[in-house]
Amino acid sequence: MRRGERFDVVTDQTSAHDALNGYVPAGVSVAAAADLRRSNPDEYVRRSMSSMAEHVRAMLALQSAGAVTFDYGNNIRAQAQTAGVADAFDFPGFVPAFIRPLFCEGKGPFRWAALSGDPADILTTDRAILELFPENESLARWIRLPKRACRSRACRPASAGSATASDRRPGSCSTSWFGRGRSRRRS
Repeated sequence: MRRGERFDVVTDQTSAHDALNGYVPAGVSVAAAADLRRSNPDEYVRRSMSSMAEHVRAMLALQSAGAVTFDYGNNIRAQAQTAGVADAFDFPGFVPAFIRPLFCEGKGPFRWAALSGDPADILTTDRAILELFPENESLARWIRLPKRACRSRACRPASAGSATASDRRPGSCSTSWFGRGRSRRRS
């Protein structure tokens, strides 16, 4: 805010739920954080909580300037409130802001994973989902984006998408048989 920068969307994805081991206070390097964490954990937590309070105040200021602001379910708002930020909950969490409205329409996220550990099984499932729901462009985009962003098949352990409850029924029936009778590990 001091530099006059404007942002459309603001979120936080730190491990704020753990002020000692999950959050690095502002102005502290990772190496110095490790040292302080060992030598003076109470001081480390004090600095983390102070930093989280400042962090949330900045998010609130960016929200006041027009940015869509939300937390990603990491407890930073509660930590900031504990540290004295009375209005820390003036911006929503991700699920209430974006997922709950989908649930109200009967839509929602779902995921699938290859328990076999074979990335080819995810690709097989992805193809089946695309065939089952050819009209669902949003779902197709979610499936195709990781393929473009991650060329290595090894980084595709799972996929996710969003569809209505009635749409998911044929998908779950059609994909539940994949991998049956196969070992969980391949040599």
